[in-house]
Amino acid sequence: MAEPNLTHVAQDYLKAVYHLGSSGKAVNTNDLAEALAVSPATVTGMLKRLSKEGYLDYRPRQGAGLTAKGLQAALEVIRHHRLLETFFVSRLGMDWSQAHREAETLEHFISEELEHLIDAAMGHPSQDPHGSPIPQPDGSIAEQECFSLACVPAPASYVIRRVRAESPELLDYLKRSNLVPGSVFELLAVEPFEGPLSLRLDGHVLHIGRKVGEAVFVQPLNGDTALSDDSNRSK
Repeated sequence: MAEPNLTHVAQDYLKAVYHLGSSGKAVNTNDLAEALAVSPATVTGMLKRLSKEGYLDYRPRQGAGLTAKGLQAALEVIRHHRLLETFFVSRLGMDWSQAHREAETLEHFISEELEHLIDAAMGHPSQDPHGSPIPQPDGSIAEQECFSLACVPAPASYVIRRVRAESPELLDYLKRSNLVPGSVFELLAVEPFEGPLSLRLDGHVLHIGRKVGEAVFVQPLNGDTALSDDSNRSK
């Protein structure tokens, strides 16, 4: 059941801490400020409040992490969002970016009864359209280990397992370029000094920037996951 005393803004903070803290490290104020498009001072105030209410473990100059109570609240909102996106794409034919925008708004409002009805109507999906796992009603989540495309070695062949982007423009670009879950490609080269990545996909060579690569999470076709440190993994 969603926490009744959490504002929509507070829920967004918990979601952001969950996503930014996927490596298990504390999330710093500046990263949260950039992700939420607010000032560091505003972030600090909210972190103190959520810490006092038991949702976060916040320590000045060290960062914030979710408590068990905060994790439960974050996963509840994420479940709403991913179920809504899946419903909008699979049943209403929305494109990725439109589905994301609508889910960002409605995730704060749907009742638990409506959530269960949507889930049942779609046959209890385990992943959203971007390949991200949908948390279960009990708060469990079947994470799949994969790695940021911006951090894996070349040359090698990979399969895309999920994409993660908040920008509608980036979501549109990923869809148009077929950089979607299930696509198999060959990473040809990674240029140094934050240079572009070159890959062969659908018989064509595609050059993408590092920011695009950071939004795409992959697994090697040979099954070898010893690729990178924890900071480049997506859970």
